[in-house]
Amino acid sequence: MDFGTSLLAMVATVTSLGVPIAIVALVLWYKSRKTRLMHETAIRLAEKGQPVPPELFPGRPQPYSDLRRGWCWWRWASRCASHSINWAWPGPSA
Repeated sequence: MDFGTSLLAMVATVTSLGVPIAIVALVLWYKSRKTRLMHETAIRLAEKGQPVPPELFPGRPQPYSDLRRGWCWWRWASRCASHSINWAWPGPSA
């Protein structure tokens, strides 16, 4: 294996692992920044003696029922398990 091939393999590995991590980090940073700015605004309003409008802190949307999410996770896990079992032990050869 020459240097170019090994360098390409390393770059591909770092990119394939780094891009999803970077996307998650950016989303979390954005949400944190947005929450921090909302809290700073509420603090400034309270310091001035003005009322804090309830629209500043919107409620969270209602998620799907826990039973539905649990069922989806169970199906996903069972499919992964059956796939890994079929991959690891393909069965008797004919």
